[in-house]
Amino acid sequence: MRLTVLGGCGAWPTAVRACSGHLVEYDGFRLLVDPDYATLPRLLRHATVTAVGAVPISHGHPDHCAGFDPLLRARPGDLGHQRRVDPARLERLPRLGRTGE
Repeated sequence: MRLTVLGGCGAWPTAVRACSGHLVEYDGFRLLVDPDYATLPRLLRHATVTAVGAVPISHGHPDHCAGFDPLLRARPGDLGHQRRVDPARLERLPRLGRTGE
């Protein structure tokens, strides 16, 4: 298993640091855990957007989930830069977390 810290500063990103965000890789499967505002560019240094198999989100604060929408929009065939999210397409990339947050 490999853990890559994509960010770890406070509640908002800085010019050189992202908030929360971790890439967990095991046996060819990748989890993007708690993607924040600035996680996507850092993720792309280590993996493609289509290589992410699931996105566990610990809670609904923006510094732990704001990067989920950009990730979906960057994935070809899922949302493809659409302005509106089609709920049926969300099933292709599981968001793991509590509902209602």
